[in-house]
Amino acid sequence: MKNVAEKPKISVVVPTYNRRADLKRCLDSLLNQSFQKFEIIVIDNGSNDGTSQLLRLYPVKILQNSTKNLFYLANLGLQHASSEIVAYTSDDCVVHQDWLKKIVKTFRSSENLGAVGGPAVAMRKQEITSMYDSSKKSIALKFLAKVYNAIVMENKFLRIGILCQSGAYTMGGSMSFSTKLRRPIYVDFLTITNMAVSKKAIEKIGGFDEGFPQHHGDADLSLRLKRNGYKLVFDPEAIVWHYPNPKGPSRNAYQIARDYASFYIRDIHPDGLAGRIRLLFNMLCFNLFWFYKTVQSRNLAFLNGILGFAHGFMHSFHCRNLEERKSSAYLAERLTSVMSGKEVSKENKVFSTSVVILNWNGKGYLKRCLDSIAEQTYKPSEVLLVDNGSNDGSASFVRNNFPWVKVLEVGKNMGSSQGHNMGIINTSGCYIAVLDNDLYLDKNWLKEEVQALSLTGVGIAGGVVKSYDPPHQQIFFPNRFFPSLKIPWAILSRRLSHKRIVETDTVQSCAMMIKREILNTVGILDPTFFFWNEDVDLCLRIKKASFKVVFNPNAVAYHRVGGLRTRTQRLASFIKANIQFAKKSYPIWQVPFAMLSIAIANIHFFALKKF
Repeated sequence: MKNVAEKPKISVVVPTYNRRADLKRCLDSLLNQSFQKFEIIVIDNGSNDGTSQLLRLYPVKILQNSTKNLFYLANLGLQHASSEIVAYTSDDCVVHQDWLKKIVKTFRSSENLGAVGGPAVAMRKQEITSMYDSSKKSIALKFLAKVYNAIVMENKFLRIGILCQSGAYTMGGSMSFSTKLRRPIYVDFLTITNMAVSKKAIEKIGGFDEGFPQHHGDADLSLRLKRNGYKLVFDPEAIVWHYPNPKGPSRNAYQIARDYASFYIRDIHPDGLAGRIRLLFNMLCFNLFWFYKTVQSRNLAFLNGILGFAHGFMHSFHCRNLEERKSSAYLAERLTSVMSGKEVSKENKVFSTSVVILNWNGKGYLKRCLDSIAEQTYKPSEVLLVDNGSNDGSASFVRNNFPWVKVLEVGKNMGSSQGHNMGIINTSGCYIAVLDNDLYLDKNWLKEEVQALSLTGVGIAGGVVKSYDPPHQQIFFPNRFFPSLKIPWAILSRRLSHKRIVETDTVQSCAMMIKREILNTVGILDPTFFFWNEDVDLCLRIKKASFKVVFNPNAVAYHRVGGLRTRTQRLASFIKANIQFAKKSYPIWQVPFAMLSIAIANIHFFALKKF
């Protein structure tokens, strides 16, 4: 890193979490590189073991982010990298002094490369290699190992960089003999422990898939690169020594199994009966492994692996079905017809979606909010920030840093309803996403809400709202809030199943999507609701007009409940808004019952301090 004034030829990204000693060893090896024109980006994932103090001693770029998702962090590093080549390694790795030199040389010597990697030699035994060694001590285990190797691994267990039809990949790249190859080879996959990517290629295919929180996002990326015509090269001289740390989020049985199942369903599509049998047998063996670990360790926690696999399988299978449906010509035509209200040619199926964000002195939240919109897999036609009289420089911050966002300054705090209304009447989309500023969205939020809103008779759609910070607990649930449109017996309300798109009675105004044509029928948000219940009022009017209010469990938003208000202010606003809502919506004799039932239905928010 001698020529720091020059633009680096390669950026190195190292995510870390509470591994101070491992990280020091990793950084020391990076500073000993024979290739000098590079930068180091360390992403501190919320460490509390003195990592931040250690990083001050090193010439590195430091990013702080507590999101427990390895491939979200990988994308974050990619965004902040100054080079066209971005290399990844783990904090529990030590790199060879010629590691970067070999990577750069390989990129220069080959065309159409998507990624370059090399040996990630395991310096501590991994679970699968330990089991492989143990199988040699027993005739029965030896037989089972041969069956597994023949069916699942296709007799390629110790080969390098091969992805089998079963979804299993070979282990040779983590063995020391992989450093003895005479020349680089083309492979099916590379591991993020030792992987350098072409920034241009990765951006073209949409980056790492953050649907894999800890595992298989690298294999998924490898497959997508190959499908897009890029090559993957394994260079035996680009060496990393890996000291797998037994602690951390990546060692959680539930998470491991969930990611494995997601990978199998999303990415593994074997041809023919033999390939399908290999995949099924692999999934059976994977789940039997958790029984084996439970018996071996006498620890029932390993059974969470089976639950995680079931969750990942069902969720990914459902998502795959939705993707297949959405890719059909029939559904594309129906979605376009619903949004435009007219027939369009097959060459002009354009979804018109506007995003309206309401802001009041929320400058500190805006970057994460707008970054999450920029990362959406479904791109909106326009994004408008309505600034409700902020005095913290929010408007100029957005204009300077997010030029693709339109800014509308209204000069004073008009309240939630009127602020959102200003955004609605100053945009043109057939679908309108209404958002608060103190949240960020899952990358598929817009796509999922468009899917929900396209269903017959739907007027408004919402989704899962989770807490802004880890552990991201769900804080709002779909409810049957009005058993009768005439009597607000919220005391009888019940939480609905949230495993699929379901009809509900209310959605949250912090993150909802509305059809513009519905607003033309029932009216926009009632401006007399300054803060709170404008969403409940709108949903009730939509239902009374015989349209549906739906909840999509796959549309996830992370919300800072309350934003800039204190809990006392929120309580006062809540009481005032509910009295106002009850007086507006029901006969006077029902108002006391309505207030009592609404209070009881929401008491858990106060008790759990989520209010």
